[in-house]
Amino acid sequence: MGSLLTESKLVGDWSIPRTVNLTDDGFSGPSNGFDITALKADHTFSQTAHLHGAPPAHMLSGTWRVKGSELVLKFTWDAQQELVGQELRFVISDIQPGMFVSVNAQNQKQKLVWTRVK
Repeated sequence: MGSLLTESKLVGDWSIPRTVNLTDDGFSGPSNGFDITALKADHTFSQTAHLHGAPPAHMLSGTWRVKGSELVLKFTWDAQQELVGQELRFVISDIQPGMFVSVNAQNQKQKLVWTRVK
């Protein structure tokens, strides 16, 4: 998987469910909303939480890059300021025009299916 090709495929807005339980296969249980992560062509990103019964809330901002088969998010702002300066890595196992599948590089049980919004 070539990095430039993957980067261009990742630019856009992606939805991931917000659920409360983790299983060996990833997230399960009732959804309490979803997050929209906007990966921009200038390698910045922002994440907005859409919780049931609440207005959308900006949660995270930072920069992103692809390193091999990993999507690397580096936080420059977060609502609680706990993650600033930290990186989160996702290993991408499948990528298609309307979705991609990843696992958290630190915890392989955290599987996410990202669905393109735009």
